[in-house]
Amino acid sequence: MRAEIKKELDYLLEVYQLFSLLANEKTCAETEKRLLAKCENRAEEISRVFRLLKKIEKEAQKTFRREKKEIEFYFKDRNEGTEDAEEPLADFILLISNMVHFMGKSAGEVKAEIEGISEEEYCIRFGEILQRFGYNIYDMKRELDKTPGEVMKRLLKTNLSDETKVLLQDIFWNREEHREKLFGLMEKGEVFFRRFEEEISPELTVFYDFWVKKLENQSFFDYVRKEFQLNIEDNENGYEVWPALIASNMAGFGREIEEDGSCHKCDILCTGLLFAMGVNPLHQGKKSDREMENYAAEVLKVLGDRSKFEILSYISDKRAYGSELAKHMGLTTATISHHMNALYTCGLVELEKENNRVFYRANKQAVEEVLEYCRRVLLGERGDAG
Repeated sequence: MRAEIKKELDYLLEVYQLFSLLANEKTCAETEKRLLAKCENRAEEISRVFRLLKKIEKEAQKTFRREKKEIEFYFKDRNEGTEDAEEPLADFILLISNMVHFMGKSAGEVKAEIEGISEEEYCIRFGEILQRFGYNIYDMKRELDKTPGEVMKRLLKTNLSDETKVLLQDIFWNREEHREKLFGLMEKGEVFFRRFEEEISPELTVFYDFWVKKLENQSFFDYVRKEFQLNIEDNENGYEVWPALIASNMAGFGREIEEDGSCHKCDILCTGLLFAMGVNPLHQGKKSDREMENYAAEVLKVLGDRSKFEILSYISDKRAYGSELAKHMGLTTATISHHMNALYTCGLVELEKENNRVFYRANKQAVEEVLEYCRRVLLGERGDAG
């Protein structure tokens, strides 16, 4: 069984995350502020990592100032924060729905892989992304789009905005031109990141040592199930653990399942560097009064969004997959993905993988924790442990 903990970054993933940061005008300082409010006991480690991140961000703004418009065009989350949220156009050029599928490959290798696929395979993969991001009804018996005509027909039926439809038509028909532009950006981004290898190296050592020690006396899959609230079976093909720098407080898990339900590749877990320093965005463990205050405020803010509240209500006593939620809510699966990311980051949902689907279920323990805190602070009530 494969069992490997990586001591290097996946630069393609880091470039994607960096460009997303720049395109959506988000800053490392904003993320740092939120994390410091949640995890006061890890302030030193958080500040150390974010000093490096802010330096990289500042240098990136200078280095890519001439490419700013192109980066925004390809990597901006369109209509973010609305119920018509749409994914970045870059995903349709990369032909992916999850970056972990390309872990360990350079931009040049991915570009060559995409250029080597047949016209039929290109149509199938483009159509699959359309189905993932542009529909609010899940069709169990949908057919694969194998011709350009079928892809265009599907595109016209999506719930994407008219502007996005026009842009995707251009990307589909002029794929070589867009591919050259996008991968030119990403190759420049890989070169940019290598300028910081010496400064990043110590943090990667901390990450590696953490995982080696953590998995000495426990199963990787047991740890993932517990720490990331992910209900999965063991994978006899093993696993790889990769560090993430730009998304230092995030985690991603990938398992490739064949149509017959079999799995022939190892799982990939990509976790931010801060996980190796005891910073868990799922808010597990005992919190100080100040941390609990900040956590409760964050949860209440998330649940102040009607759609997120309705989603959590729907999965309070049952599990549901993304397209089922999209159909119930009358939203696209891309919008559901945005809502679920927010709920998962707050620790309000648990995940369960079954074949090629991810199911969601409310984490009642986390909800009860916040309600108990509100009862104690706002109503003066105390539980039995009071």
